[in-house]
Amino acid sequence: MADLTTNLKLTTELEAINTLLRCIGEGPVSDVDSPQNISAMNGLKTLRRVSREVQTAGWYFNSEYDVTLSKDQDGKIPVGNDVLEIDSYGSDKSTDVTRRGGFLYNLSDNTFVFAGSIKVELIRFLSFEDIPESARTYIVIKAGREFAHQEIGASDGLGGFGFNEADEARSLIILKNHEGNNADHNILTGSRGTLKVIDRTGLIGGMMQFNTIGR
Repeated sequence: MADLTTNLKLTTELEAINTLLRCIGEGPVSDVDSPQNISAMNGLKTLRRVSREVQTAGWYFNSEYDVTLSKDQDGKIPVGNDVLEIDSYGSDKSTDVTRRGGFLYNLSDNTFVFAGSIKVELIRFLSFEDIPESARTYIVIKAGREFAHQEIGASDGLGGFGFNEADEARSLIILKNHEGNNADHNILTGSRGTLKVIDRTGLIGGMMQFNTIGR
């Protein structure tokens, strides 16, 4: 008897790539990094680019608050390559900071050198398989439409195997509902974080309003 639990799992990056390939009428691959398959490589690039774009908007699953960053022996504070957005937090909120060349830069004093550690809030870029299924689904559909338009000039895909605008909008609603059900919400301030407002309207062509990473 077949094991019916084999498909009861979250979408993998390989499955996502094969979904994109199906949108343009091509067969699946067995390896995410398939240099011999140009379409698969282009699909992977599109998937990761769209994932980065979506995650930059900031969601409960990739937003971190009250993170303490420490200085190195030169007084500089390194910032990881996976950090998409960063701002000072809490008692250090008065210090205006940004990221420059892999380090935190003090805009208030125009220097890379800090006297001590600093508390920040940040948005982190997570790998595809470290994000919730609702986010994976939205990213796959959005990437599938962009990939199909790029490869065959038809956003809805080939032969009924692609996604349409309604699919994309519906998957975003599900992601937003998931966000609303899971994001922490401070009943006193209405917001857990105060990172600069990020415009998510580009994700669905103006259907969404400005929002902060933590509301």
